[in-house]
Amino acid sequence: RRGDVPEAEQKARDEAGKHDYASALKRVKEMLARYIDEPEVRERLVKLQDEILDGAKGYVASRRAEAKDLGGRSRGDEARAVLQALLVSLGDGTVPEFEDWCRIVRNELEAVR
Repeated sequence: RRGDVPEAEQKARDEAGKHDYASALKRVKEMLARYIDEPEVRERLVKLQDEILDGAKGYVASRRAEAKDLGGRSRGDEARAVLQALLVSLGDGTVPEFEDWCRIVRNELEAVR
């Protein structure tokens, strides 16, 4: 039954490595739900979830700073592209853990327009 855990963990890490934090987090949450009665598996998955959230936090900060810099240099189209890509990376409001960040990014996107 646990045979799918290492594969799912690796897929989640790969997705996070490609800045697809929404897919990575969704995958881990699905596994957490599936292995609700297996503490050792859940512990590994919770650690991975924390890693994904930490990675997303750093990515959000760097991409927002990049967009702000671009906007400040009258490169609004590029700033919008950065913010749009960031929304996609975070699932554009489909992942509860990222909803606040998505709201912030949408507000910044509106300000650039």
